Amino acid sequence: MVLNGNDKQDFITIFNNILQRVEINKVLQRYNTEFIGNRIVKLDLKRLKITTLPQEISQFKSLRRLDLRYNKLKNLPKSLQELENLRRLDLRNNKLEFLDSSIVNLINLRQLDLRENNFTSFPKMLFYLTNLRELELNKNAIRNYPIEIKNLKKLQILTIRNNGLIELPKTICYLKNLKILDIGNNHITELPREINLLDRLIFLNCQKNQLLTIPSEIGTLRHIQRLDFRSNNLDCLPNEIFNLQALVKIDLNSNNFSHISENIGKFSNLVDLRLYNNHLTSIPETIGNLKLLWRIQLQFNKLEEIPQTIGNLQNLKELDLTNNRLQELPPNLWSLQGLEYLYLKQNLLTEIPREISNLTYLKELNISDNKLMKIPPSIGTLQNLKALDLRNTEIKSIPQELVQLPNLSVLGVDTPILDDSALNIIHTLKDRGCKIYE
Repeated sequence: MVLNGNDKQDFITIFNNILQRVEINKVLQRYNTEFIGNRIVKLDLKRLKITTLPQEISQFKSLRRLDLRYNKLKNLPKSLQELENLRRLDLRNNKLEFLDSSIVNLINLRQLDLRENNFTSFPKMLFYLTNLRELELNKNAIRNYPIEIKNLKKLQILTIRNNGLIELPKTICYLKNLKILDIGNNHITELPREINLLDRLIFLNCQKNQLLTIPSEIGTLRHIQRLDFRSNNLDCLPNEIFNLQALVKIDLNSNNFSHISENIGKFSNLVDLRLYNNHLTSIPETIGNLKLLWRIQLQFNKLEEIPQTIGNLQNLKELDLTNNRLQELPPNLWSLQGLEYLYLKQNLLTEIPREISNLTYLKELNISDNKLMKIPPSIGTLQNLKALDLRNTEIKSIPQELVQLPNLSVLGVDTPILDDSALNIIHTLKDRGCKIYE
């Protein structure tokens, strides 16, 4: 094979027997294929059904990123080791079972994506890639992580979702520079106490496991900003977790909580609180201390009341109380002037007060599936309202003021029970382009 040193022409020559000419042209035009002068620095070969990567790939000495995702590769050529400038290698969704020893020569590799392959053990050749910052191993069957993993001292991101793990190997806790650890979608029942060694961790994702408890040592992770424990078997939090002052988001959806400690009020920097699909009957008043909150998700619980202190949350933009047992709402709720999304579907509410007009930034209001018989005319002052759902209620008449809402584009109503005046309003809204759902 005659090559001339021009990467573009050489690429055409090298891949002429592997890809059709139309595919070659598309690769050269892809956004993630990039040249600097005559040298290729990024090469996008994803989704081309490639089964073999040619040895001549080594000609592209300036290559920094090589994207081979969604192909059918079973192995990699030894010549790949000559790409000493390679920083990022994407091999997601191939048929790899092992890595050749030659990969150890990719000493400048920073990011390696091995998701959705056929690895059953941790590729030991990776221990020599000491400059790795990001390693993605999701959707393999890797259950053991040898102690040598601690050689990856610069590793900051490790994702090992969907590997059939029943425990988090303690060896991972020796990766002291980790900032993001994703162990979701496994079968882990507990976290090791050595989790406290990961003192630079910013995000810990444990979603969709079988955790019964969280170790108290988690309270030492002073840099943690985001915790995801959704879809586990948790029913309580350790007191130490409330020491995490850097925490901005915690996801506890779909667990077994029937009670939340009043210590939750110590999360002074929290902006996103997710507790839906649990068994909560009440929320502590200390929630009013979380002055930075902009989202609360409490749908699908058993709440019978909301504390008055919710009125303290003046930064709140989204409040979801769908599918609870609320018969009334605290008056202070209507002082949340920044609220944009309010979901009250499937409760036992009998009244919406005229003070709803205070929610001047409200964009979506869902009060369907309640025992409401009317809505106040003051709703007509909500100039930013785009979607309003009144279905499955006892509302027969709607206020004329609805036609004054310039941005209302979606309205849910039970037309069979509406009176003539309400039907005329519906026709007026429909004529101007508002979608009506029955």
